[in-house]
Amino acid sequence: MSDVNIVVNGSTVSLEDWSVAKRANTEELPALSEMQREVARKLGVSADDYARSLLAQQYGSHRMRARAEEFASRLNRVLLRKGVVGQVVKLERRPGALAWTADIGTQARAVSIQVPFELFDDVVDDAGDNSNYTDWLQAKLSSLVQQSLNLGDVA
Repeated sequence: MSDVNIVVNGSTVSLEDWSVAKRANTEELPALSEMQREVARKLGVSADDYARSLLAQQYGSHRMRARAEEFASRLNRVLLRKGVVGQVVKLERRPGALAWTADIGTQARAVSIQVPFELFDDVVDDAGDNSNYTDWLQAKLSSLVQQSLNLGDVA
């Protein structure tokens, strides 16, 4: 899904991201600039621990980008089922926002859809094990698309 511009602003570090960073060998840690070393010193944190926090942020960013690409792919499938000639061109997570912003380019116009974090997470995390839940999620996402694009009763 390389044609989607994924923007993840802010840091999202999970417990797993931090655990993996804590186990990383010293050689795997990012090199710190002099300014970063100074920040670590002022915070009373060792350079290695500060580098581990940066590595955890890198892992978190990579994880969120992968999740965003998966979501964009699923949203594009909903658009296709709705008969929309278009696709997700940008997906952005802004700090302090309560939703992802999905910019959709269609033949007629560009539209931004606000996707609540909970729906985003549910759609991405759904493995399809429970068909009723999967159908419900698809209906919820489909309804969001329909409302945002003013599609009326297009099925």
